[in-house]
Amino acid sequence: IGEHEYTQSGDYVDTLVNRFGCDSIVHTHLHLSAIEFDFATTRYCSEDLPVTLDASGSGATGYQWSTGDTTATIQAMVSDGGTDDIWEYYVIVYNSDGCLDTSNTVTIYRNPVVEITTEPDTSQFCTIGEATFTAAAININATEDVTWMWDNGETTTSIVLNTTHELTPWVEATFHECTGRDSIYVPECPCSVKFFNTLTPNGDGFNDTFAPVLEATFNFYKLVIYNRWGECVFKSKDPSESWDGTINGQEASAGTYYYVFTYACMSAPEEKVSRHGSVTLVR
Repeated sequence: IGEHEYTQSGDYVDTLVNRFGCDSIVHTHLHLSAIEFDFATTRYCSEDLPVTLDASGSGATGYQWSTGDTTATIQAMVSDGGTDDIWEYYVIVYNSDGCLDTSNTVTIYRNPVVEITTEPDTSQFCTIGEATFTAAAININATEDVTWMWDNGETTTSIVLNTTHELTPWVEATFHECTGRDSIYVPECPCSVKFFNTLTPNGDGFNDTFAPVLEATFNFYKLVIYNRWGECVFKSKDPSESWDGTINGQEASAGTYYYVFTYACMSAPEEKVSRHGSVTLVR
């Protein structure tokens, strides 16, 4: 008023003089009703929802939210679809004197949904012995803002692991401090070897050939069969091959034959095992 500025409520008296020297006394009753409001918590992850945003403590008589709502409280929501990964809320509060204030912004970030895929697929883990594990945050569009941490400390989206032993690798994705995790179970490669002791190559579909009965994948495989004089009658390094009871294309004589089977499974590639036994050829 005049040359004076007042920032507090109160009664003030000022004398105003115009350019002709005439003065006036002005009595002013000033009532200030400023309003201020900020949210105490300004960030959430989508897994924290539902969250109620409450502006009623501001003492306001009116509210205008960024969503278009005009109530004192609203429920913070996120959408399951679409391209949004981040949602922001704020409110303008005002009182009966027309004073208003805009709050700080509440931000909600989407929790990543993580999915691990492998190359090759799990059916080939024991055959090949290793695989590439790749993680993806399948619900995040801003993938450049996602960081990764595997259980072995790697921070890339893909890692290569030995798949001959039992393990359960996991990976955690972080998007603006909101996290998601996935894991995958890898069973130990089987290493079961059995033999039957009779060979009857008569074409009936039962014991027509002789080889180990396998539930295993091998790093090393060698089957050798001898006659009673110690002569080799069959030898193979291929698990798909078996002895059909012939020697150089001719039927072998009935009797007892002896095998030596040496192998190392993929689950223990450095540990070679030898098994010895006999098989009776019946005609």
